[in-house]
Amino acid sequence: MPMPDAIFTDPRQAAVYEVLNPPADDTAFYLRLAGDRPLDGLDMGCGTGSFAVELARRGHARMGVMGSSGNP
Repeated sequence: MPMPDAIFTDPRQAAVYEVLNPPADDTAFYLRLAGDRPLDGLDMGCGTGSFAVELARRGHARMGVMGSSGNP
């Protein structure tokens, strides 16, 4: 399995990403789409996982899977 680029293993990067990319209108749309009834789901390509975390806060069971850069 390829290892992620070194830049993606630094936890400070996630903090910077979250500041530069705050939740937007699409986030609110998908939270409404999930609804109030707890659901199980998989968040493919979850990046920093902030959306999956927000869904979990609302009672949904989530697993986030971050993609790979494909570099060996």
